[in-house]
Amino acid sequence: MKPEASTEMKLQAVKFVLEICNASKYIISDEKNEFFASFLQKGFLTHLYEFYNLPHSANSSSSGGKETNSAMQYEDVTDKVEQIQVCASEILVKILQTVPLKFKKSLVNESSDLMSSLLSIMVVSTLDGPKFEIAEFYKCLLSPDSEYLKTEILDFFYEEYAPILVAKLKSEPMNSLSLYLVLDLLTYCVNTHKYRAKYFVIQCSVLSCIEPFYRHRAKYVRLGALKLLKGIVELNDTGICNSIVANDLLRSVIETTGRRENLINSVVLAILAFISQAKVTILTTYLIEKFPEFLKTGVFSHYMVIKELRINYELHKNYKTEEDAQMERETRLK
Repeated sequence: MKPEASTEMKLQAVKFVLEICNASKYIISDEKNEFFASFLQKGFLTHLYEFYNLPHSANSSSSGGKETNSAMQYEDVTDKVEQIQVCASEILVKILQTVPLKFKKSLVNESSDLMSSLLSIMVVSTLDGPKFEIAEFYKCLLSPDSEYLKTEILDFFYEEYAPILVAKLKSEPMNSLSLYLVLDLLTYCVNTHKYRAKYFVIQCSVLSCIEPFYRHRAKYVRLGALKLLKGIVELNDTGICNSIVANDLLRSVIETTGRRENLINSVVLAILAFISQAKVTILTTYLIEKFPEFLKTGVFSHYMVIKELRINYELHKNYKTEEDAQMERETRLK
C-alpha cells in the first residue's frame, strides 16, 4: 500500500486481509498453507511493520491536504490506528499458526524490525488494543510444539528481546496492562523453557527486578509478579534459591498476604506448598527462621503446609546434627 494512503484506506485494507484470513478456514489444508506462505514470499511482514509505525495523530487525509488538530479528529485517527494494529496482530497470529516453520524462518532472517516494533507497542504504546494479540503472538512464537527452528527462535528471543523486556521493567514507566502482559509473557517463558529460562533469570536478575511489583496498586499486576515468582521457585535451582535467601526476596511476598487477599494468598500458598512438597531445604530453613511469627499467627498458620514445612525443617536439622556428629567422630578416629 502506498505510504500516502489515508488512515481510513489502510484500515479498510487490513480489515479486508483479516477477513480473507478468517475465511481461509474453509480452504483445504494444503491450499491454505500455500495461501499463507504466499503472504511471506511477497514481503507481507514488511507491510505489517509499516502499520505498527503509523503516527497516532491526525496528520493524514485522503485528499492529501492537512487535517485540523481538533480533539475529535485526533481521537478518530488514534482509534483507527489502534484498529489497524489490532487487525495486523490478529493476522500475524493466524499466519504463525498456519505456516509456523516458514513464518519463523522469515522472522529470524528478515524481520527483526517488526519484532522491535511489536515489543515497543506492548511495553510503551498508549494504544492498549493490540497489546493482547501481540502477547498471544509471542506465546505462539515461543511454543515448544515444533522442534524445527526451535533453537534459532529461542536464541533469537532470549538473546535479543528477553533482556530488553527485563530492562524495560526496571526503567521504563508502563501502564498496568503493559506491566501485566510483560510479567505474564515472562511467566510463560519460565514455565515453558525451564532450562533456558533458568540462566536467563539469573543473568538478568529477574527476581530483584519484579520485587517492587508485589506491592503494585493494581491487584492483577501483583498477581502477575507472584505467578512469575512461583514459576521461578519451581525451577528449584540452588543458585536461584541462594539468591532469594541472600537478598531476603520473600519478605515482600509474605507482607502482601492478608485476610481479604484471597487471590494473592492462593498464589503465595502454592509457592509454600511447592517448597514443602519438593523439600527445598534452603528455602524451608529461610522461611522457618526468618518468619516464625508469620508462620505461627499469619493467614496460613492453620494450613497443613505450614506443619509440613516445620516437619521438614526439624528433619533436616536432626539430619544435619547427626551428620556433624558423624564427621566429628571420624575426625577423632583419624
